[in-house]
Amino acid sequence: MTVSDAVAGDGSRPTGQRVVFGPDAASRLTPFTVRSVLRHELTHVAARAQTSDGTELWVSEGFADYSGYRNSGAEFAQLAPTLAAIVAAGGPPTVLPKNEDFGAGGARSSVAYESAWSVFAFVADRFGESTLRTLYEALASESNTDAAFASVLGMSRAQFVAAWGDWVALQAR
Repeated sequence: MTVSDAVAGDGSRPTGQRVVFGPDAASRLTPFTVRSVLRHELTHVAARAQTSDGTELWVSEGFADYSGYRNSGAEFAQLAPTLAAIVAAGGPPTVLPKNEDFGAGGARSSVAYESAWSVFAFVADRFGESTLRTLYEALASESNTDAAFASVLGMSRAQFVAAWGDWVALQAR
């Protein structure tokens, strides 16, 4: 987990950021998960100043998961097994995860995290990592995600979600 102290007095940057692993983390994590979790958490630290209080969880968690899994060599079904199973049974996703999905527990939380990761994997695959970073910055700093999709990708939110859903369906095969 990442934690930080208060934001600097001028509101420009968080202070005292750190990554904390519990004492039993080493016994629960594999080399793959240590790498991905550490990269995920370090991404939160690195991106904290860019992220506003209103940033949706699918943005901050999806970007961090994308960073954590980037160049891991793992297949879609390994990284998003719950999402892949749901898509195989019922079709592609049609909505982005809601904030409350992340803390719901069970399959609902798994699908939220996997979906959020897949959004950024889709953007990197379809538009490139430079555009992915630009989109993240727009999504993290704006309260209007529709405007971010339009300004960075030239797509409405509905068009984006449909294209992402089609991509997920192809990956989940």
